[in-house]
Amino acid sequence: MPTLYPPFGDSTPAGQKSGRRGGGGAGGPHGGTAAERKSLTLTKVSSQNTALKLAGAKFDAAYSADGQTYTTFAAGLKTKADGTLKISGLPKDTQFVKLTETQAPDGYQLPENAEHVFAFDGEKTLTATIKNDPVGSLTVEKQDAENGAVLAGAKFTLTDAHGKYYDATGAVSADKKELETDAAGRIAFGKLPVGTYTLTETAAPEGYQLGMANGQTPRKTSWKLTVEQNANGDTIVSSEDMQLTDGKLVITNERYGSITVVKRDAETAGALAGAKFTLADDEGNYYGASGKLGEGETRELETQADGKLVFRNLPMGGYTLTETVAPAGYHLGEQVEGQTARKTVWKLNVKRDENGAPIVERADSEGATAVENGAITITNVRFGALSIVKRDAEQENSQLGNTLAGAVFTLKDAAGAYYDVTGAKYTEEKPLTTDENGRIVFQNLPTGAYTLTETKAPDGYYLGESIAGQSERKAVWPIELFEQNGSISVRRLDTEGTAHADGAALTVMNEREPSRNDGGHNNHKPGQPDGGIDIPDGEIPLSPGDTTEIPDGEAPLSPGDTTEIPEGETPLAPGAEEEDGKTVELPDEEVPKAAAKLPQTGGLTPGLLFPLGLLTAAVGALLGHRKDGEE
Repeated sequence: MPTLYPPFGDSTPAGQKSGRRGGGGAGGPHGGTAAERKSLTLTKVSSQNTALKLAGAKFDAAYSADGQTYTTFAAGLKTKADGTLKISGLPKDTQFVKLTETQAPDGYQLPENAEHVFAFDGEKTLTATIKNDPVGSLTVEKQDAENGAVLAGAKFTLTDAHGKYYDATGAVSADKKELETDAAGRIAFGKLPVGTYTLTETAAPEGYQLGMANGQTPRKTSWKLTVEQNANGDTIVSSEDMQLTDGKLVITNERYGSITVVKRDAETAGALAGAKFTLADDEGNYYGASGKLGEGETRELETQADGKLVFRNLPMGGYTLTETVAPAGYHLGEQVEGQTARKTVWKLNVKRDENGAPIVERADSEGATAVENGAITITNVRFGALSIVKRDAEQENSQLGNTLAGAVFTLKDAAGAYYDVTGAKYTEEKPLTTDENGRIVFQNLPTGAYTLTETKAPDGYYLGESIAGQSERKAVWPIELFEQNGSISVRRLDTEGTAHADGAALTVMNEREPSRNDGGHNNHKPGQPDGGIDIPDGEIPLSPGDTTEIPDGEAPLSPGDTTEIPEGETPLAPGAEEEDGKTVELPDEEVPKAAAKLPQTGGLTPGLLFPLGLLTAAVGALLGHRKDGEE
């Protein structure tokens, strides 16, 4: 920039040499003689301590005869070590000098209005003082409270006493300005004027609690700061809340706690997906996978294929964990030894150990739930799978052909609900039939009391099981499904009959009915001993008072006789004769053909008829032989 009259004296614009140029006569090109020229001496001081002279301030200079039009004659003029800047050789008609501050001394800030205009008011020399406000710098460093590791992602605001926000460069704004800690865990606030400030932590690093514990409740999230200058000219930043070192404020955060729920099968320890839980603190606030839940957010978390779910960002304190939905096919809650009701609610504490690390502890003692490394393992017992097995009573110990298809049963619980094989409930009877393997398998049955009823027997079998000493057969069984060692078993709640439980199976046996081709003449009744006589297939035993046709050529049997007549021989009738010890054959016409009515047996046991008949025939033959001898 061309200058008509460069400055003379201590300070010289960049690229120009100090010293007088040109002649010095009155009215000359320099605007007058040396005696007529004007000069200005400027001193730069601290606004907090005027005894502190400030070197290094830079200015651009211009002069004007009327205060309207200025001619710039120097740029980059710089105050010396004693804080002064001298400008001389100004034209004699100069009435105003304008100094524009372009750079503040180190540790100071430019004034809001960096243009300074000085009026000579008839004087040839001027002396002026310009003050600068010292500025401080603040470094905020975020660290892990447990191990001192630096933490990125924490957010802060810095406001002055007037509520204005400052950014890292010292720029001021009425709008909120959040600064975030970098990879080194730091935020640097520079060029802070002397005054009071409030530093506020607005967001904690991921996984950490907002604010600093410092033995206080609630946690501290704001700090009062003061920027001031001491007698030595050093600008320092201090806090009434905590100590700073070299302008650095270290703020620690404690890690949030987390609770991992692990859901496993009580018997196999296999992972279970599909269980749902809620977690609430002692104030009734609910938490999810990312921390505290807002209004209307889903409260339930669900275990995944690995059987796990995680509640994160949990402040230290007490919590209630509640199982709301069990995995499919499992009972809700954990079986507690000695208790009927399963445990679905757990009291937990999230706290810190002696090293400051978050841990999880049980606040109750019921059940076998274990907590280790912040994880709580909860087991579920599978619903019962009850098998009904129908067997032939006679072939009980046989391995082949002893199961019976076609038996019909119903299963009802203590509340009167009926079940099908899937475990679905019904208000009306749900008849189920044993399959080709003689089985009905009920799945997904809750533990508890049930009534099993046989409503129809397999074809050819009596309904129900025979009970010794009783005429009525048993077709209803009270049973109970219960948990044992993590699995479901069945037991009978009565002792009558032979039906027996083995694990989760109940075996019921049926006895055969009499053969269907006996014409209804078998008088054998359930529970009575067998008569001891075997009736060949196709033959029918005679009952007292029955009549039978005598085939041609055959004699009637005596009462009770069941003997077979050899081919070609005829039994002797009473009074028949023998010749020479030989049997006399009776002519056909003398053999009775009409139906003969047998005398009543007087209730003789069928098993005695056959030997009695043989005895009668023998006696008849002997008497005939004696008669022949007498004659």
